[in-house]
Amino acid sequence: MFTNLSFVSLAYIYANIVGYVFHFIVSRRLGPVEYGEFMVLYSFMLTVGNFSSIVSVVSVKYIIENPFKIETLNFFRRLTIKLGLLILGIGIAASPILKIFFKVSSAFYFLIVFINIFFMLIIAVERGMLQVNGFFFKYAFSIVLELTFRLIAVLILLYSGFKISGAIGSTLIGLVLALLYVLNINRNLLSKTLKLPLKKIVKTALYISPAGFLIYADGMFIKKIFSPETAGLYASATILGKVVLMFVITLFSVFFPELVKRKERSGFDITFKKFSLNIAFIITTIYLVSIVGIILIGKPLYIFLFGERYLKGFSFLLPYVIATYPLALSVLFINIFTVLHKNIKIIYSHLIFYYFILFLVSFTHLSVKKYIFIIGVANLFFVFIYTYLFGNSKIYYSEKN
Repeated sequence: MFTNLSFVSLAYIYANIVGYVFHFIVSRRLGPVEYGEFMVLYSFMLTVGNFSSIVSVVSVKYIIENPFKIETLNFFRRLTIKLGLLILGIGIAASPILKIFFKVSSAFYFLIVFINIFFMLIIAVERGMLQVNGFFFKYAFSIVLELTFRLIAVLILLYSGFKISGAIGSTLIGLVLALLYVLNINRNLLSKTLKLPLKKIVKTALYISPAGFLIYADGMFIKKIFSPETAGLYASATILGKVVLMFVITLFSVFFPELVKRKERSGFDITFKKFSLNIAFIITTIYLVSIVGIILIGKPLYIFLFGERYLKGFSFLLPYVIATYPLALSVLFINIFTVLHKNIKIIYSHLIFYYFILFLVSFTHLSVKKYIFIIGVANLFFVFIYTYLFGNSKIYYSEKN
């Protein structure tokens, strides 16, 4: 597992270096006001695009559990295309309404966003198959490929005069090229497909859904709460702040299949609990190291990436990173309960509560630090609940023992 973690970690480090450069270019080229609008669209894309993460995790779980792996893969390929077309159709129809609600200047931007989401869904299943087969180097390389070509594309598009549309559209180019690479590995496009119980799949997906919908939610409402310039400053802080959170989320591409395998092998036993606690320890260590790093070198790095125009946003960075720590732990617990098929009502209570809070504050004019405090406390409340439920869950052993 260490080798696989190394591949994914190295890919993540590279992806974030490229991601820094991407946002460095976009933020400087657009300026705080347009960059704030871009981040509303970007956050929306990644939030709705969370369906791709759901599809990926569900497909990994079912492909691992099913001996007919290629047939199971093809089932999820077809299911994903149907889901993608449904979301794309709804998105096209809803774009004018979304433009008004999120205070975005053009409905056309949402069209690009929903096309991106369609391809995010398609590639998610293919990458899931790479995880199942243990091809973590190829999995990592597909991420590197996507983000490298996204960077090249955004340079060409921005300097050709395409502003927000170019920044959003560059993602599409990276996704398509990465998809071609992954399809060439998995192949078997015309092989037989297996029929799986859709009701059971939906139930599994329901466990996974909240995690991704929580991660980028805070960025969607910033133009409704803050002034255009403050929204851009907040967006710059969250881009760096989410690096820590997304590093943890990326590691779950290795942790989740391992949790599934351990549960299938021995059930919810002491070793499963210890492994889960070890993941929590790794998450805590990553956050502590990151906080120290921000204190020591955060300010010069911030100025280097975004320039002096964004310097005021640096004061939001450390509070934001601290506020995402409970969210990272929540994602861990949601992954654990997904594997165990437990506590779905609590998970959805968390999702509903979090969005309800964000919806309420979107009609206010809070300071940035108060907003950060609210999102941190909202997630921390559920970390306590998850910890209690995990600690008091009954031990059981697999029938295979």
